[in-house]
Amino acid sequence: MQAPLITLMTSSETTESYEVSYNVLAHIHLLVLRGANFVFESEYKQFFVKYDEPSYIKDLKLEILAQVASVGNIQEIVNELSEYVTDVNADIARKSIKCFGTIIIRLPEMSSKVTTQLRTFLSL
Repeated sequence: MQAPLITLMTSSETTESYEVSYNVLAHIHLLVLRGANFVFESEYKQFFVKYDEPSYIKDLKLEILAQVASVGNIQEIVNELSEYVTDVNADIARKSIKCFGTIIIRLPEMSSKVTTQLRTFLSL
């Protein structure tokens, strides 16, 4: 299930067929919300936002990133979300901060690491 969905998502992104990509992402989002986040946990880098993507794709990818975060990939996801905090699109910046909160709720054992990163944003 994981490989075909990831392949379909990435192939439609390279052809700039964002409608297909959005539909695949919406299905992946539904799966991770229903508890299948471990399925896409190893493929978290596929959900990193690209600068030229439409905001509706970025928004969905951020939500998925917050759901697939785990103890093994938390540092990379926190670093990536930190990049989006200063995004020119204020909605994406707000969404990335909200994702930090989602991660803290989902992974309370990693809350100190995530909170430390959030404190660095106060100077911004």
